[in-house]
Amino acid sequence: LEFVRAAPASSPGAGPRHLAWHPSGDWCVVSNELDNTAALYSYTADAGMVLAHSVSLLPEGFTDFSSAADIQFSADARFVYASNRGHESIAIFELDTSGGGSLKVVGHEPCKGVCPRNFALSPEGDVMVVANQDSHSLEVYSVDQDAGTLSHRSSREVRSPVWVMFK
Repeated sequence: LEFVRAAPASSPGAGPRHLAWHPSGDWCVVSNELDNTAALYSYTADAGMVLAHSVSLLPEGFTDFSSAADIQFSADARFVYASNRGHESIAIFELDTSGGGSLKVVGHEPCKGVCPRNFALSPEGDVMVVANQDSHSLEVYSVDQDAGTLSHRSSREVRSPVWVMFK
């Protein structure tokens, strides 16, 4: 087991919740639960984790309560997805690794339920399943792998789902 150099402290009140590593090992994204941001870090063995970019997980103008939950890279690592509990959506970003790295907002897809605590992407990257804890549903989406966008396909009632995965 090898430990990487710890990430720098997040902004006060950010509330880091989940993180995901890019397959290259050169990038990491963190969902900050309390300030509803996604933080993109670059990583090198010498410098450790360095904040490259931070972006809101919520659409411009949204002021109601929300808290970030899960965050993941797409199968091809070109896109980042994050769930918003309160805004009830999946935030979609395109990763740009040039010029120091940034996350570009693609959009926000309604999750068709309440409290999207977790989601899973199929190994092929063409399907996403969202676990809506408080509305007791699993929502299935098709993933447009060229654009990163989501299209709702179906729903299934499940009592308080909090985690899903593909095997």
